[in-house]
Amino acid sequence: MMVLRILHPMDPLGRKVGGAESFVKNMIRFSPSGLSIELVGTSSREVRLREWREELLAGREYRFLPLLKEEGENRRSFPPLSLRYTVALRRSGLSWQNRILFFNRIEPAILSLNGATPRVAVVHNDVKRQIMNGPGEVLWSRCPGLYRRVEKRIFRSLQRVFCVHRETWEEYRELYPLWEEKFLYLPPGFDGKTFSLSPSGKEEVRRALAEKEALDPHRPWILFVGRLQPQKNPLALLDALKALNPALSKTLLLIVGEGDMAGALKARVKREGMEERVLFLGYRQASEIASFYRAADLLLLSSRFEGLPLTALEALSCGLPVVAPPVGDLASLILGGINGEVVSGTHPEDAARALEKVLTNPALYSRERCSQSVDNYRSERLYGRLFDLVLETAEAAGDPGRVGKG
Repeated sequence: MMVLRILHPMDPLGRKVGGAESFVKNMIRFSPSGLSIELVGTSSREVRLREWREELLAGREYRFLPLLKEEGENRRSFPPLSLRYTVALRRSGLSWQNRILFFNRIEPAILSLNGATPRVAVVHNDVKRQIMNGPGEVLWSRCPGLYRRVEKRIFRSLQRVFCVHRETWEEYRELYPLWEEKFLYLPPGFDGKTFSLSPSGKEEVRRALAEKEALDPHRPWILFVGRLQPQKNPLALLDALKALNPALSKTLLLIVGEGDMAGALKARVKREGMEERVLFLGYRQASEIASFYRAADLLLLSSRFEGLPLTALEALSCGLPVVAPPVGDLASLILGGINGEVVSGTHPEDAARALEKVLTNPALYSRERCSQSVDNYRSERLYGRLFDLVLETAEAAGDPGRVGKG
């Protein structure tokens, strides 16, 4: 049996959230039965480090090796987790042979630059905006020249590089023309089993959720789901809420997520007397998030940059319209008057106008139209293509029978 070893600092059964983490979870869930999955990661649970464990995710078995214990998984740390993980990986003494290596960040691939082992990586970042445009949230943005040199050295050793962000894929094909066939655009796929329309309808789900969470079902609900980090620009959520027409002053903002900016958000809500309009729900499991998607009136995103955020795909699949800025692939995903609205400007009033249009015209954004708009992004389809390409890469690297025997 072939073995795919995924290398990424996370625990599928932990609380860490983000597009890269969802990508790994969906890889495990939707991997073909004839492929054995290993994950070398980190964990915040009380587990023995540097010992393989047999675990189960959504009914799929996989082997898990935690190298580090990582508290506060949704907070940034220094030294950065990617560096500490790569050092721990180097010290682990793991063999690189007889596996297909799948790097969900490119940095650990620096440890495997030679040999015949099939090597594949994913780039999740919008490299131009997050790294090359000057100092920002990503540490590499403080030394973009060094990043390019490391990136080039790693890419030379890889057989495939999947790009989640379309502009990054296009940039790489221009920047590295001799390797352009290595780079493939693969948008993120969402779990269509968990995130789908409720057969019982929105109102029944809303009543049950309102009772469980002590919410007023008669007030409009604006939902945010994501990491509370600078990239997501969560303070803009409060600005948009404040700019709403007074007729919508009863609107409730529900914030699902954790992160470094949680304290600043809560302090501002208290300072400006918005406690009755903003509710912080913290970390929630995927099944709970699906219930919020089905019950809310819209999803509001405020990111400074994105690729194609899973939250938008999940929300739409559950029948929830999306209001977001025109960043990344959101501008082409969101169809005005059909499944949401793209915010046309950068001022809070611009976001408020888009919110007001959706909140006051719910019939325009039917659950069915929203859900149908993301049919092509279902994980069953996208991850099937991913694994076909990964296995094709392994076969091209040599006799596939030797992969996974060690």
